[in-house]
Amino acid sequence: MSLASESVPTGMRRSDQPQPALGEALRQLRKKRGITQEDLAHDADITTGTLSLIERGHANPTWGTVQGIANALGVSMGELGKLADKLSD
Repeated sequence: MSLASESVPTGMRRSDQPQPALGEALRQLRKKRGITQEDLAHDADITTGTLSLIERGHANPTWGTVQGIANALGVSMGELGKLADKLSD
């Protein structure tokens, strides 16, 4: 399925410049904690499909969506941002 044919869920926006480092940071934190996508999505009040799109860098979440995911992972937005910045180098 191409990126153009995937619909973007509520709380997300399509971007010509996705941020794959954010998605990778979220994936690393989730796996480090032994949490499934399903469980994290539930705890962050988003769909598994939305989380999958974010982790793959196919869509940029809104600030509120990122806050919800960070809270569900038990990390601050600052910690998440630092990891994403490190991964983008």
